[in-house]
Amino acid sequence: MTRTSDGISSLLAAEKKAVEKIEDAKKNKVRRLKAAKEQADREIEGLQREQEAEFRKVQSAHSGSKDAMVQRVDGETEARLKSMESDVATHREQIIARILSMVYEITPKMHENARFEQQEQPPPPKHVQYGHQEEEPEDQEEDQEEEE
Repeated sequence: MTRTSDGISSLLAAEKKAVEKIEDAKKNKVRRLKAAKEQADREIEGLQREQEAEFRKVQSAHSGSKDAMVQRVDGETEARLKSMESDVATHREQIIARILSMVYEITPKMHENARFEQQEQPPPPKHVQYGHQEEEPEDQEEDQEEEE
């Protein structure tokens, strides 16, 4: 019986040892993963710093040319405005005279798309006074001419 109990105790001891080794392996794995993550984070931060520095360098190079471009455009705009103002000053009287002539000299014309159909117009109404019809003087003359 001692043999069987020695065998069982050695098996239990071996199982305990195996469980400890597995736990140690798990702890080592977790430790290695943490270390790898920390190293990756450090590398990412370094790359980010490099990229930001490069971006700032490019941005500062372009912003200098941007300021020059803004100044050039502002100068061109001012020159154009001065040119327009001088044109207005020189041609002001001519323009006012032309506008006034267009307003005062109106020539009525039918629009080219306007269409009027010729309709027979009804004869003008005879003069009616107090419910009695009176003939127009022109009609009386025509009647007299017909009689003769």
